[in-house]
Amino acid sequence: MPSKNVQQSMSLPKMTSSALKGKQSVRASFKLSEACIHAINIVSTQLGLKHRSLFDYLVEDTDALQTIAEDIVKSEYEQAKRVQKSFIISRETLKLIDDICKDSNISRDTLIENSVRRLLPIIEKEIENHRKRKDMRQLVKKHLNASQVVLNIIKDNVGVDDPIYRAFKNAVAACKQVNSQISDIISKGKVLEGFDPKSLKD
Repeated sequence: MPSKNVQQSMSLPKMTSSALKGKQSVRASFKLSEACIHAINIVSTQLGLKHRSLFDYLVEDTDALQTIAEDIVKSEYEQAKRVQKSFIISRETLKLIDDICKDSNISRDTLIENSVRRLLPIIEKEIENHRKRKDMRQLVKKHLNASQVVLNIIKDNVGVDDPIYRAFKNAVAACKQVNSQISDIISKGKVLEGFDPKSLKD
């Protein structure tokens, strides 16, 4: 237990009610293009992020966000077909978005739409990785099928009670488990299929 002197010398950050409120989660609605909503869901799913964390990331670099706001051409954005979508984000992040939009005289929908474009390199990389993973799954399947053939050969030669058969059977079981895990990963990546990065750039 720290001594009284040590306790007195410790300095804790001062918390205020306004600071705590900033950490609260709120539901915010935006009118975004379907491509933008798809992009948000892709990054959230592939990186295992909640929407709140993703929006925190988007506004983390306030200088970049301010630059995006200054470069927006409203006439180009207004042409896009938009749908309303609600997200759970932090009150602090929503306030920052609102403040920048107010200063720049743009809608927060416009700011979010253009900010999400910063995620394109991540999405394009994930699309390429998904393609490669599907190719690797085929290799694993071929290896698993070949292993099963070898297991049957061992069985026919030495029987199921032989230690060699039991050892190799365990290896095949492990390979089956890995194959199942890979299938789950590929299934998770299906959200990437059918997404055209150009649809977010337009």
